[in-house]
Amino acid sequence: MTSAAPFTAEPDAPPGLPYGILTQQRPADPPKDRGYDAKVWRELDDLYHGGYQMLESAGRYLPIQLGETPERYRERLRLVGFIGYLGGIVDYYASALFSRQLTVVPAGDANDPNTPGELPDPEIYTSFARNADLKGSTFGETLKAAFTTALVKGKGLVAVDFPSRDGVDIRSRADERRLGADRPYAFEVCPEELIDWEYDNVVRRRVDLGGGKQVEFDVARFSFAVLRRVVRKRSAPEAVRSAPVEEFKIWRMVDGRATWELYRTEPRDPKDGPVPPDSVVPLVGSGVTSFREIPLVEVRLPANLWIGNVVGPLNLEHYQRRSALVSNQQKSLFEMPVVKLGPEIGGVGMEMPAERAQNPARGDDPRKQFEQRGWLVLGHKDDITSFSPTGSVYTIVDGQLDKLVDEIHRVTHRMAASVSSTSTALGRSGASKAADLEETVVVLKAYGAIARDAALRVYEVISDARDEDVNWTAHGLDSFEAHDRAALLQEALQLDAISIPSRTWVVELKTRTALAFVPGLSPETQAQIRKEISDGVPAELLTGMPPIPPGDGAAAKPAGEEPGADEDDEVEAPESARGE
Repeated sequence: MTSAAPFTAEPDAPPGLPYGILTQQRPADPPKDRGYDAKVWRELDDLYHGGYQMLESAGRYLPIQLGETPERYRERLRLVGFIGYLGGIVDYYASALFSRQLTVVPAGDANDPNTPGELPDPEIYTSFARNADLKGSTFGETLKAAFTTALVKGKGLVAVDFPSRDGVDIRSRADERRLGADRPYAFEVCPEELIDWEYDNVVRRRVDLGGGKQVEFDVARFSFAVLRRVVRKRSAPEAVRSAPVEEFKIWRMVDGRATWELYRTEPRDPKDGPVPPDSVVPLVGSGVTSFREIPLVEVRLPANLWIGNVVGPLNLEHYQRRSALVSNQQKSLFEMPVVKLGPEIGGVGMEMPAERAQNPARGDDPRKQFEQRGWLVLGHKDDITSFSPTGSVYTIVDGQLDKLVDEIHRVTHRMAASVSSTSTALGRSGASKAADLEETVVVLKAYGAIARDAALRVYEVISDARDEDVNWTAHGLDSFEAHDRAALLQEALQLDAISIPSRTWVVELKTRTALAFVPGLSPETQAQIRKEISDGVPAELLTGMPPIPPGDGAAAKPAGEEPGADEDDEVEAPESARGE
């Protein structure tokens, strides 16, 4: 097997590339491809995390209002906290989705699809499933991290690699196994690191979710990918941390294998300004791998299931309007003093006012006069009072904010309505669809289909790199109904009492009932339960059931015997028995 880690330098690799070439970013191609959308990703990341991260970035999202003084503006930035509805909704869906077990196994035999096949290397793949990133995270947890990022930013990335072989002499598979060089690992890559790319091909997937619903999403392989990261290392505790260094890793396909090149800038202090575009960044490493595709799996969500796209703008609007409301309410807590001045001269035939009342400047800055003297002299008909807003406008805005919060949750639940309906669903009555549709469950099933597809692609990248011919299948992340156990048991007892002369139907009923009471089982355990139930339901269980009525020229047969079949004839199994 060719090494899955880079092991040899490319002889014709260029000595370097201009900085302006390396830093190119993928442009947007609306409406489906937003390209390298770092500005929106940064905004959604702040909205998702909230807390001090949002507080430190408040000036980016709360513009100064017309007529607002700089002092008032700075006070408003510190005054209002951010309520992270986006973060709560994303975490809820991610946790609910991956609360179910995800298992990727070889597909079973065509005659027994419920039983998984054998792993090509049980030790390697079992270890990968339990510790995918070599840091203690299971593969499900690693995929969950990337999928959570996709829920926020619309896309997530999972990278696959093998341990480095630099300076290691490996001559056989035994050496690989001994050194752990054939042990794959996976980790999340932030979308911000992938600055430019092109797709080899884009495929539209459609997955039936049941109940007349199906989800459509795109998957693609990369023809090349450019990743960028900034590194600031400190060699020792007594050393000074170095200036930032930019690293660019270019993946490309050459003769059916993925190759890589690593470019690294010299340390550069940000005070020195940006790197000139024509400055050549040297090549510091390159290699060929055994990967048959670029080992970067993209998890891309359709726009209607991208929570950041659906909830993010509403959460930002709530933050901005709540900031304005709280700021103005804060100012209204302090009443405005008002001095009402009487006339400076008396009417015709009336006495002259006091000397103080004749001073037209007596109302100038009464607060300063009060602070300087501790008292204030007023004329006979002068008056001092205070003024404050009625507060009715605040009540209106506060009510609108409550409605906006309801809208945030409403549009999230209504994502289920945006999942494509099949012709079967369109043919059902409105009352039937309303009774069957559970919005959250539908959305979770759609997410489950996308996550399972991503899991399969990760395993395919690994097995192809190891020269293994495996047809993988993913199980789990597909059952989210909250069953009422009492109602489920009562329904099972009622159905069990119905005389349906079908052993297959009895086995299916009992299997589904059993699995509903213990969700989250592995495919192997589910297959074993199904086998034990099938073995424990003899044909005699159907004794006493009414005979099968003759039809299509077939004579009625005793219970437990297939109609129209002689003893030596082969009878094709029904669809439910053959498996889907």
